[in-house]
Amino acid sequence: MEEHRIPVSYVAGTSMGGLVGGIYATGRSPAEVRELINGIDWDQVLSGTTPFSDLAFRRKQDAHEVPGSLEFGLRKGLQFPAGFNSGQEVDLILDRVALPYSQLTSFNDLPIPFACVATDLVSGKPHVFRDGPLSLAMRATMSLPGIFSPVRSGDHLYADGGLLNNIPINVAKEMGADVILGIHLETEPLSPTATLPSYGVLGQSISVMIAANELRSMEQADILVTVPLQKYTALEYNKADAIIKAGYDAAAAKASVLAAFSVSQAEWEQYIANRNARRKSVPIPTFIQVTGTSSPDMEKGMEKQLSGLVGTPIDSKKLDQDMMSIVGRGASQPPLIRWSRRMVNTDC
Repeated sequence: MEEHRIPVSYVAGTSMGGLVGGIYATGRSPAEVRELINGIDWDQVLSGTTPFSDLAFRRKQDAHEVPGSLEFGLRKGLQFPAGFNSGQEVDLILDRVALPYSQLTSFNDLPIPFACVATDLVSGKPHVFRDGPLSLAMRATMSLPGIFSPVRSGDHLYADGGLLNNIPINVAKEMGADVILGIHLETEPLSPTATLPSYGVLGQSISVMIAANELRSMEQADILVTVPLQKYTALEYNKADAIIKAGYDAAAAKASVLAAFSVSQAEWEQYIANRNARRKSVPIPTFIQVTGTSSPDMEKGMEKQLSGLVGTPIDSKKLDQDMMSIVGRGASQPPLIRWSRRMVNTDC
């Protein structure tokens, strides 16, 4: 679409579409999106564990002696985790993406106005994120049941929006879009002779729910691009380049239809200039506050350790590494860190 000078006025997405759409809405070019995706160690992210190199000596010993990663609790009876992946490293990636926009009051103020859909397990209804922490919204929309733990926020518990609205055409219409391009990812249908373990039954049941609401949404799209992904599974992030090419080829097959929305070179350059003008830079914190630890002394110690962040632009990679090192020493999850620019608290 960028090669053919087709401007995008709004982005609405769900699940992986919410992630990709959210990243694109921050003003990144397709090349920057690809660079971000390929720069992630997906095997580590999807493992749901702290990198071995970040573990303290005692925890490295534990990892050798008890190599399994499944955790469950007994304090209130036998309890299994809400998902096989807490999303800890996913949170760090999304915080890095959303950091420059952490003070926005509305997703309409992003370089491209954006919205994404999650499923509120408390109300049983879809929830459209249009404001609030951008990283929380993107994390909530992709919380696939059984894979990633749901996201708690106030009195709400959010899971993957695909359960109720996987191609949110209606949301794009509500945002003001005149012509809506829907993207459908076509997956392999279940063979009638397939043998399914209990976990496979869960996954296929979710797929059936998603397929049902996708059909309703596809009928509402003005243009539909279907990407054939039958030979890929949902977790093959290491094949990103091949999947990106499949998406590109699917869009190219609709070039004659999409060409009707191409603008002149001058209009395109103005569109890009306006979009870039809305991009934000990484904020410079004026103080550090750590909350969410088990003791005030620990909070003070972490604040001292992280005091070097004050007065300089946030180095996301270094901050992520510091957080994983803290977790590796024994904390169950990274603490909540608040920094401020002009005395406005921002969560990360």
